[in-house]
Amino acid sequence: MGIVPRRIGVSPVIAALTLFVIVVIGVAGVGLILSNAFSQLKLPWAIPPGVSGGQVITSPNGWETAPQSGLSLLEAYFTSKYNPAIGLVAVSTSEAYQGGVTFNFENGSVAPVVPPFQRYLPLENWATAASFEGLGFDTQMAQSIFGAVNNLTFSIGWHAPWNRESMMGFIIPYDKTNANLAFVKANGAYLTMPNGTSYQIDQAAPWNFSNQSWVGPDPNPNDAKGLDPNAIDETLFQALNFYLRGDLTDAMANLQGVANIAVKNPDGSVGFGFPPFRGMYLGTFLEAAEVIGVPKLPNGISMDDIANTIWTLQSGQSDGGIPRQYSSFTAGVLGSDDETTNAALLAYSPGVIEYVSAVRLSGAYNLTSIPSSFPVVGI
Repeated sequence: MGIVPRRIGVSPVIAALTLFVIVVIGVAGVGLILSNAFSQLKLPWAIPPGVSGGQVITSPNGWETAPQSGLSLLEAYFTSKYNPAIGLVAVSTSEAYQGGVTFNFENGSVAPVVPPFQRYLPLENWATAASFEGLGFDTQMAQSIFGAVNNLTFSIGWHAPWNRESMMGFIIPYDKTNANLAFVKANGAYLTMPNGTSYQIDQAAPWNFSNQSWVGPDPNPNDAKGLDPNAIDETLFQALNFYLRGDLTDAMANLQGVANIAVKNPDGSVGFGFPPFRGMYLGTFLEAAEVIGVPKLPNGISMDDIANTIWTLQSGQSDGGIPRQYSSFTAGVLGSDDETTNAALLAYSPGVIEYVSAVRLSGAYNLTSIPSSFPVVGI
C-alpha cells in the first residue's frame, strides 16, 4: 500500500517499562487511595438482578430513567460488532462517520479506506467496555476489550487520545491538538487477525504530522473554562476533567454553560445548541450531571426530557443504536455511531459513575497534574 515505515513515538522497551511502573504504582498506591475513596461513597442506586425488558431503570444518582429494553438494545449494538479474535468492537462503516473522515499515517500520507468491519477505534472501544460496568452486561467482553486496547501500546505504539477519557475517570489536557491518525506497526504493516486478515486501527491522537512527533499536553486550565459553542462535547469533557482534578466550581460552570443552550422542540425532543443537534451531547450531558450535579435547566426542560430524547430517537434506529445527528424526532435523523451510543450507556453505568466519583474523592489529581500518555485502560 506504499506505507512508509513509521517511527513509533516510544520504544517498546520504554513503553513496557512505563506500563510496568504504572501498574505497580497503581496497585501499591493509587489503588489503595481509590479503595479508601470507594468506602466513602454513599451511592443511592441499585440495579436489580434479572431485570426484564419491560422494566424501567433509574440512573445511578436518580436523575432520570431508562427502559431496560433500551439499554439491552445498546448492549446488542456493540456485541453484534464484537470480534473475539482480536477482542475489539468493529466499526460497521468504512469511515468513522458516514459523512467521511480522512485518516493519515504518521508521515502524513493518506491511509486507504478499508472495508466495513475491518476498522477499530481504540477510544470508542475503551468507552464501550467501561459503559458495560455494573449493568449486568457481558463483562468478559469488556475485560477482553480493555486488554486488547492496552496491548496496542506495544504492538503499534498506541497513544492516549487525550480527548474523552475524562468520561471514564482519567484526566486530560486543557485543550487538544489531535490529528486523525492511522496506527500501523514499526515496519508500516497493519495488524492482522489470526486468519491473516489485516485490520486498521484509527484514532484521533495528539500527533504532529509536520515533525512526526507527539504533541505535549496543554497545561493551562484557563483554556478549558467556559462554554465553547463550537465544541459542546469538549466543554463537557473539560467539566469532568475539572471535577476529577478537584475543581468543582469550574466543573459546574462548564456544565451550566451547556445547560443554558438546551432547547426543546414542539415534539418534545431536546438538543443542545442549534439544529441539527449532535446525539452525543445527550448522553455526555447526562453523565456529567450524574457526577457533578444537575445544573439549572431552561424553563420547560427536565432531565427526563433529555433522557426521553435518547430513547425516542433510538426507537427509530434499526440497529438499536443512538443517531449521531437529529433536528427533531422525525427530521434530520442520521444513522447511529459508536461514540453516540456508548455515551448513552456511560450515563447509566454504575461502575463508571462510581469510579469517576472515587477518583475525585481520592485527591489523586489537581489542576497541575499531567495526563498519562500510556494509561492502563480499564475501570
